[in-house]
Amino acid sequence: MNRKWPWWLERVLVPIVGPLVGAAVALLVAVLTYASAEESKIREQTYELERVRYEALLTSFDGLLVGARDREAAANFIRQIRICVLYCPDDVVRAANAFTDANPSTARCGDHACTAEDRRLLYADLVLTIRQHLFATYRDGLETTLSDADIRLTRTADLPDPE
Repeated sequence: MNRKWPWWLERVLVPIVGPLVGAAVALLVAVLTYASAEESKIREQTYELERVRYEALLTSFDGLLVGARDREAAANFIRQIRICVLYCPDDVVRAANAFTDANPSTARCGDHACTAEDRRLLYADLVLTIRQHLFATYRDGLETTLSDADIRLTRTADLPDPE
C-alpha cells in the first residue's frame, strides 16, 4: 500500500520547517562556539592575572631572608602576602604563612631553631604549591615533576663572580 502525505504537509510545512530547523541548528552551533571562545579567553586572562600576582609575591620575598636588611623589601613581601589572602587558594596561603613564620632569626621549626635548609624547604613548598594551583586550574591538570630538591633559595651573594 502506497501511502501519500497530505498535500499541505508536502507543499507548505516541509518547505518552511526544513530551512527553519537548519537555521536554528546553525545559530546554536554559532552561539556555542562563541561561548567556548569567550570562556577560553577569560580563563587565559585570569591565568595571566594570577601568574603576575604570584610573580610579584615570589620576587618580593628577598627582603624577608635572614640577613637581609632592607625593611622596605620585607614590608613589600608582607604586603604581597596580605594581597595573596584575597585571591590565593588556602594551601598557597598556608605555605606562604609557614615560610613567613620561619624567617625571623628566632623562629622555631618544630623542636629546633629554623635553619637555612628549613627555610629553603618551606620556600620550595610555597613555589610547588603555587605551581600545582596554576597547573591544576589553568593547564588542564598538568602535573609538575619538580620536587623540593629542584627549588633553590639562592641569594646574589651566594653566586660566583663573573669572570
